Amino acid sequence: MTSNRKKTNENCSCSTSARSGTSFIAGMMLGVTVAGASVLLTTPRSGKETREQIRETLALLKEKGAELLENIVLLIQKVKETIETARDKFIPIVQEIKASVEKWKQEIIPHQDQIKNQLSEIETSLKQLEDIVVDIKN
Repeated sequence: MTSNRKKTNENCSCSTSARSGTSFIAGMMLGVTVAGASVLLTTPRSGKETREQIRETLALLKEKGAELLENIVLLIQKVKETIETARDKFIPIVQEIKASVEKWKQEIIPHQDQIKNQLSEIETSLKQLEDIVVDIKN
């Protein structure tokens, strides 16, 4: 179990928002527990009634905590599945884009040479025209 958790932690770069969300939930649970305990301890009941209510409240808190933990585990599982699905779909798209860019580069190279040659011919023609204009003026 420890090695699986280690691998999961190495593969997962947890964001600050995920950690703060977990901290928030833990803080919320602590706050509910403290608030419940303080309400129970300050109500005018007999010791037996108060102890019984504390037991009931703790049982309820354990149940809610277990539900919360189960929901968190399910959420983590769904997030992992979504990431895997996205990765499986994303990788072929990236490869296809790379192949398209390479194909485009290969197709454009001959045209680049052709354009360079045409520009060179135009420059030569312009130079010849300038020479003709200078000869005509003289």
